[in-house]
Amino acid sequence: MAHTQNTLGIITGSHAPELSDDAHHLTAVLTERGVSIEPVRWDDPTVQWDNYDGILFRSCWEYPTNLERFRSLLTELEQAGVPVCNPLAAVQWNMHKSYLVDLAEAGIRLPATTVIDAGSNLSLGEVLDRHGWDEAVMKPGIGSFSRDVTRVSRETLDNADTQFQNLLNTGDVVVQQFVPEITEGNGPLCSLTRPTVMPGIA
Repeated sequence: MAHTQNTLGIITGSHAPELSDDAHHLTAVLTERGVSIEPVRWDDPTVQWDNYDGILFRSCWEYPTNLERFRSLLTELEQAGVPVCNPLAAVQWNMHKSYLVDLAEAGIRLPATTVIDAGSNLSLGEVLDRHGWDEAVMKPGIGSFSRDVTRVSRETLDNADTQFQNLLNTGDVVVQQFVPEITEGNGPLCSLTRPTVMPGIA
């Protein structure tokens, strides 16, 4: 009986439509196991998701610019019944940064976090007062690429509150206590592994 090769669709986006270098390593490994890989744009409404044997979310980073389409994608994947490497419920949960509050409530150590609902009448100063913070970081509830992520302090409240109100006009805002340790020793991480000895060398 002939073996039909399975196909894994890797979801990409306009910012990075092709597979990255590390994804090519994945391609090589899966090809050896009879699985082909195909990059698929998440914002392409013509894709037939049930043509794939599995789906892996990879580089759909610009989804905040088209939330309606991204939510439609999740619905399409659910209806297609195709296995998704990341559970769709987890993808949905991860879209909004309120997951930071969920993680903190689960016992994960994080900077103190609060979510201000869209349209709130609170000022940024009132948020700082309520939590006793002198410095904070504010960001859109749904966002990527660090867009509109701003470090604020009581000294910068006048300008920062204007941005805060603008963000509230378009969606929820996440505000976190600023942790000064983030500025100390910030640098690249290096992971060391034991080198592989080629057969016949040692």
